[in-house]
Amino acid sequence: MGSKQANVEQPGSSAQAQVFEVTAQMLSAGRSRKVVARSESLSLAVKVYAEGGENTLHAHPGEDHIFVVTAGEATFSDRDGKTMVLRRGQGMLIPGTYFYRFCATGDEPLVLLRIGGGQRDAAEGRVWMDGVSEQQPDMPGVPVEGKFWTL
Repeated sequence: MGSKQANVEQPGSSAQAQVFEVTAQMLSAGRSRKVVARSESLSLAVKVYAEGGENTLHAHPGEDHIFVVTAGEATFSDRDGKTMVLRRGQGMLIPGTYFYRFCATGDEPLVLLRIGGGQRDAAEGRVWMDGVSEQQPDMPGVPVEGKFWTL
């Protein structure tokens, strides 16, 4: 009796493995989002906030996601006003229908890993608690020359 191995990659499939680096430019002001890997149903982004956050209550129907704080501190709030402070090494799983917002609240820039699973891009498919339909105002990041964050 021999062992039989399944071939999980279908002939003609365009699926490819991706090698990526988890790093981001540090900022003195604003925020940035760098997608480092993406497939049809999964994405990984590094988000840096020198200030502010995602301050309007919103949800991402069709996409569950996880935030992991890798530097700084974030205060998350939900639709009921419940707040949760997350520090380095802590994370939160957010179901697609959960309304939330967060803000950088520590003494140093906030760096988050954002892992998304579903059919939606992290920047699309948002719904707002208050019915607002446009994206938040852009707060372009101001890079700190020569300073990078990495795992």
